[in-house]
Amino acid sequence: MFIANSGKFAPLYKKAVEIECGDLGAISDVSQSETDLQSLYDNSELRNVLRPITRYCLGFEERFFGPVTVHLIELIEESENITKAVDTMGMSYQTFVVIHERIESALGIDIVKNIGGEKKYAKFIVTDEAKELVTRYKSYVKDFDAYEQECFDRYFGGYGWTKK
Repeated sequence: MFIANSGKFAPLYKKAVEIECGDLGAISDVSQSETDLQSLYDNSELRNVLRPITRYCLGFEERFFGPVTVHLIELIEESENITKAVDTMGMSYQTFVVIHERIESALGIDIVKNIGGEKKYAKFIVTDEAKELVTRYKSYVKDFDAYEQECFDRYFGGYGWTKK
């Protein structure tokens, strides 16, 4: 995933890279270098089409759960290792600790459980509560995306506005 940062694009994850593109086949035809992805983005027809851009987060006074958290939990579940998951995402272990503490403080649930080992070799499983939270979040996002597109089409669909 790429995020806008002062007009430039910066990778959010070191190894997992995604960009929004109408032709998903185009992504599989190039290497995963930032230059190739930037070129694809620059030449994309979708780049100049008005569309809704929304980031869905959950929170009380401050947000504590969103797409980055979901991806982190999925990587932990896949690798059974927090260090591997945070390395894949290009984040520090301390960032994981902050994310974990925010979720625990807000909802009173652990997202992982240590099943053996110490430090960077420890094995973890994602808790049932965290899996349920991810499932509900993904369902919420899917439903809201459909509703958002419906509303966007209703209010902006017939105008064909493009970037000048």
